[in-house]
Amino acid sequence: MGNSYCGKDCDDCLDKAEVGCPGCKSGPGKAPGMLCEIARCCNGRLDEECTMCASGASCELLAEREAMMQKWNGKRSSASVGTLTSDSTMGVTDSAYGEQRSRARDRHNAPLLRTSLLAIFWLFLLGGTGNVLSNENLFGSIPGIIVLGSLLNLGASIAQAVLMIRLGQEEDAYKIAGICMLVATGLAFVGGGITGYFGVVMKFSGLKSGGIGLVFGILLVLAAVVLEVIGGYQFLVANARVVERRDAALSERWYVMSKLFFVVLGGIIVVPILMFLLKLFGIILAFLYIVGVLAFGVCEYVFLYQTANRFRE
Repeated sequence: MGNSYCGKDCDDCLDKAEVGCPGCKSGPGKAPGMLCEIARCCNGRLDEECTMCASGASCELLAEREAMMQKWNGKRSSASVGTLTSDSTMGVTDSAYGEQRSRARDRHNAPLLRTSLLAIFWLFLLGGTGNVLSNENLFGSIPGIIVLGSLLNLGASIAQAVLMIRLGQEEDAYKIAGICMLVATGLAFVGGGITGYFGVVMKFSGLKSGGIGLVFGILLVLAAVVLEVIGGYQFLVANARVVERRDAALSERWYVMSKLFFVVLGGIIVVPILMFLLKLFGIILAFLYIVGVLAFGVCEYVFLYQTANRFRE
């Protein structure tokens, strides 16, 4: 069985020479750039072989193991190889064969992915513009602009979530991201409204009973934040998975982004503490953190645009 999960001889694998794969247990099949469903499953369960899985006969992947082995591996037919009469011709034919094989193995709906990801890209920019316009520190004296920014942000968030749910037919992580973001948008809207209302009531009437409503609103907002974190992470992972067969390097960058995502989140808590404890040095760290967050956002925009264009037929 060697260095494969499914039982296929690695020497028969067409991808071995093409991508320099040492075997799926230590090559493209190993996290984070996992290209094969069986490799992804075994790697996650820490199983040495597909047949050792405790799920046994109930596993759909195990039932389709033979078909998947033929799908990802197998030698070139003697007929196609026999038609090659020269080294130069062989190089051209092999290249074309490899491109056709790669496209055949990519089961995704390329037009749907490209148009949807491009739409999400522009909606991200629209939502970012809405965030700027709704900033009270910048436009507090112009209520109309704040309202416009809030509506732009809300509309962009809902549209993004709907598109991600639609992309769930191509990758489950998109669906999870879309549902989380859609629910989070609703909770943030309701929670923000409740918090604002009871905050005003307590300020002008002094009714302490409004504190219960204020706490409830805050809890809804916190729940929205948690869902946004889950949705954001799932979106990064989904992008990595759908593009991995078209651009392994870009897929790897998405996986790196998914890890840095939690570093960015941790900084939200750590940086203020360091500012309080370290004073000037903490302020310098805060500045560097802000630069890092901006760089993370720019990279996400760039990678998203590149991912969409990888599905140009």
